[in-house]
Amino acid sequence: MASALAYRLFIWMLPLALLLVGGLRPLADAAGGDPADYVENAGLPSYVAESVGDAAAGLTPLGLAALLVSTSVVLLYETYVLLRALRAVSAFSWGVPVRSLRHPVPATLTLLGLLVGLLGVGALTGRIAEAAGGLPLGWLLAIVSLMSAPVLFVLMFVLLLPDGADGWTAHLPGAALFYVMTGAIHLFNALILYPWVVHKEATYGVLGVAAGIMLSLFVISRALVVSTALNAVLQDDRRARPG
Repeated sequence: MASALAYRLFIWMLPLALLLVGGLRPLADAAGGDPADYVENAGLPSYVAESVGDAAAGLTPLGLAALLVSTSVVLLYETYVLLRALRAVSAFSWGVPVRSLRHPVPATLTLLGLLVGLLGVGALTGRIAEAAGGLPLGWLLAIVSLMSAPVLFVLMFVLLLPDGADGWTAHLPGAALFYVMTGAIHLFNALILYPWVVHKEATYGVLGVAAGIMLSLFVISRALVVSTALNAVLQDDRRARPG
C-alpha cells in the first residue's frame, strides 16, 4: 500500500511542478530570475524544480499556454487517481467497503487544496526561517510547520476517506504518530537524503533524482499507512472492551 501511494504521489508531483514552472515563468522572466527558484520557493525540492525547469525551458507563448492547459487537466486527473488510492488504503486498514464517490469533482478539488496548502505552509515556514537567520528559530518554525501534517491527516479522513471511526477524535492517535514520523522523515530528508541526491545527480542523472524522490515518498506513505492502521486497531480495541 505504501508503494502504491508513493507511486501515485510521484506521478502527482510531476504535473504540479510543471504547472508551477509554466505559471511562474512570466514572473521569472520579468524579474530576470530562474523559474526553478520560484518553484523551489513554492515548496518543492530544489532538484525537482531544476529538473522540471530544464524540461520546460525555451517554450513559446503558444507552447506555454498549451502546457498550462494540458498540465492542469493532468494534475486534476492524477489528484483524482491519488484520491482513489487513498480511499482504498483507508478502507483496507479500517476493514470497510470502498464505495463510489458521490461527488468526485468537489472531493478531488478538496484533496488538491489540502495538498497544495500543505506545500504552501512548508514553503512559507522555510522563507520565514531564512529571513530570521537564526538556527533556534528555524527549528522552532519547522516544528510548528510540521503541525500541518497531522491536520491534513485528520481532514482527509473526516472529509474524503472511508473509515469505521465513531468520530473525528478516533483519528487523533494516528495523527500524533504521523506528526512524529513526519518530523523524523523531515530530518532524514534534510540531513541525509537531499544532500545525497544532489551529490549523486551528476553520476546517475535523472534516475538518481527519481530514486531519491521515490524513497522519500515511500517513507512518507509508510507513515500514513501505519498511522491509519493504528487508529483502526485502537478503535477495534475500544469496541471490544466490555462497558
